[in-house]
Amino acid sequence: MARAIVAVATLLSLTVQSAFAADFDPDRAETTDHVTVVVPDNVQSVADSAGKDPVALAGAVNSTGLEPEQYLCGVGEGPCPKPPSPPPAVSPIAYAAPTGGVWALLAQCESTGNWRANTGNSYYGGLQEDMRFWSNYGNHAYARPDLAPPSEQIAAAQRGLTAQGWGAWPACSRRLGLR
Repeated sequence: MARAIVAVATLLSLTVQSAFAADFDPDRAETTDHVTVVVPDNVQSVADSAGKDPVALAGAVNSTGLEPEQYLCGVGEGPCPKPPSPPPAVSPIAYAAPTGGVWALLAQCESTGNWRANTGNSYYGGLQEDMRFWSNYGNHAYARPDLAPPSEQIAAAQRGLTAQGWGAWPACSRRLGLR
């Protein structure tokens, strides 16, 4: 943690002292001509290990707001920490799509059987349910129908069918002779 610095000017010299006089340790200070600079411990240790001038590093750290290690890495004068490993790739959960029945036929008509369909048309999943339909009949553990397994999309569709009839899927229900 950098210490606040106070400058006291005299006619012949400029002395920089720690604002925390009780913390001032003259053995830890670097002196050049007429200026005394207190170097924070973390800057001193990084400067020592990197073979850099602690006063110059303290000034750079103070003016950039970076940690000493970050500064030295950024200017190419010190090692850079390894970036954190990326999280393991999460593969989408594979759901078994229904292979028969009216819901599989309807999904084939609505989305070519793609239960993960999200084409940007505001209809989602295999049965192309919109968000109002999903809000009324869907499983709210899933944000959208295309994120839910086919069984949950079908369960929502069955609840919607009871309330709305086949009109919820006007074109495909006609094409399939369901209404």
